[in-house]
Amino acid sequence: MLNQNPLWRYLLVVGVLLLALVYALPNLYPEDPALNINATRGGAVSETTRQQLEEQLVASGITPKAVTLENGQVLVRFQSAEDQLRGRQVATELLGNVNYVTALNLVPTTPAWLAAIGASPMKLGLDLRGGVHFLMAVDMKAALDKNINDLTQAFRADLREARVRYRSVSADLERSQVQVLLRSAEDVVAARAALSKLDREYVFTDGAAEFSLNVSLSGALIGILLYVGMRFEWRLSVGAVLALGHDVIITLGLFSLLQLEFDLTVLAAILALIGYSINDTIVVFDRIRESFRKLRDATPEETVNDAVTATLNRTVVTSLTTIIVLVVLFYMGGALIHNFATALLFGIAIGTYSSVFVASGIAVQLGLNREDMLPPPPPEKEGEGTEPLL
Repeated sequence: MLNQNPLWRYLLVVGVLLLALVYALPNLYPEDPALNINATRGGAVSETTRQQLEEQLVASGITPKAVTLENGQVLVRFQSAEDQLRGRQVATELLGNVNYVTALNLVPTTPAWLAAIGASPMKLGLDLRGGVHFLMAVDMKAALDKNINDLTQAFRADLREARVRYRSVSADLERSQVQVLLRSAEDVVAARAALSKLDREYVFTDGAAEFSLNVSLSGALIGILLYVGMRFEWRLSVGAVLALGHDVIITLGLFSLLQLEFDLTVLAAILALIGYSINDTIVVFDRIRESFRKLRDATPEETVNDAVTATLNRTVVTSLTTIIVLVVLFYMGGALIHNFATALLFGIAIGTYSSVFVASGIAVQLGLNREDMLPPPPPEKEGEGTEPLL
């Protein structure tokens, strides 16, 4: 007899296949040869220019598919690559190369209803699409060093102009930053005010705020190890700390993989992540202890599974609520806390599943059982259990 599955499983498979088919449809639509025309010096192309270009193309015997003005730039779609090359020559003769930039392009013809749901064709590599690959190498180290040296000279001139006393202004080329040593706290405030007028994107860091990442994380993990060991049981303590180490290492790995800047705000996010993750873990551990006292005949695996299932709803709802706030910070918080929100967003997702699957699983592998979670029996009183003499 064939195995029979519930109807919802078949519906789920059909739904996934239909969704995959819809998002694969854009690859069936060809791309149009096109021209992108942008104004230089941050300007925008006007509607008058668009009309003049369309009229000139028609007068030259070229019938474009469409000539549209979007976001300050003109997009011209052509019937063939030959019309595209002729159209570029016409646009260059009409507009020139000084005030406008004309670029060849291939534009997808994906229908509007597919584009509205985010469906777009695959981006083919050079070996599949064809063409020429231009690579311009830039010595970023030399460019950054020159920028820092220029900023150093500018900072000296601006501080002198603002009559702010300083001890020295030097360039730290290794860290790509300018170090300003001032005489007093009042001078620090005055220097910030003077330099902030130049560029609001400058990030000022007080030297006293620097501390060691290794010392901070090690101290936090050791404190958690001792607390969980005294409050619950050493196997749960080891599981909690290993789960926290797992969360921190994976979050740091994301920053290393994406080459994101690691600064004090990210360090603060890592420490906040440790506190958030251990809170979830403690809730699960507390329910595990209650389940061991309630389920007398269950195996350790069944008891832990019961405790995790009982707290799963609370864990997921708490994490989703926190993620909503972090998404707002990520998109609206500005550049200064962008990496802070990134670390917490990724870390909380990792910490949620580690609290459920990693911490308690390690404790079970270390031999956690019911006897370890029961309270010790009360000490016997002197003379208890003996017959009275009279």
